[in-house]
Amino acid sequence: MTGSPSIVVRPGTRGDRGFVRRLSAEVFSRFGEYDRLLPALLDSASIETIVLEFEGEPAGFVMLDPYGGPEGEGDLIAIAVEPRRQGCGLGKALLRHAEDLVRDGVRSARRAIWLTVADDNVEAKALFDRSGYQVVDADHGRYDGGQRSIAMRKSLP
Repeated sequence: MTGSPSIVVRPGTRGDRGFVRRLSAEVFSRFGEYDRLLPALLDSASIETIVLEFEGEPAGFVMLDPYGGPEGEGDLIAIAVEPRRQGCGLGKALLRHAEDLVRDGVRSARRAIWLTVADDNVEAKALFDRSGYQVVDADHGRYDGGQRSIAMRKSLP
């Protein structure tokens, strides 16, 4: 008889730089140079990085600026899950953790998360839709890869 898979959510560290670089290259390369940009954010004091481990190995991460969005809302910078682990609820767990960080740590009365997603990133858009995010700007600009950027927002109770 096998037990439930072991899932650990922990703060990201500089030691996660290689993992963040590799996973960013794998899942974000068509949008721009995120394999170069995101690992550098591990050194930023204003960015919260959370790593999700599945069976003892890093399987995903989320990066969040708790006050970097419009009007001081949380800004979800990136969320990524290993492709072989997608569809198992790990992205939802990471997103929920990011929401909890904003909800529990925000100093203002306005508790919300802001994010952008590429118009052709079907899986991510579906996750955000299912999680209650609303489109606030359907043409927020362009990613370096040419994709249209959609801005979304969720109020947190």
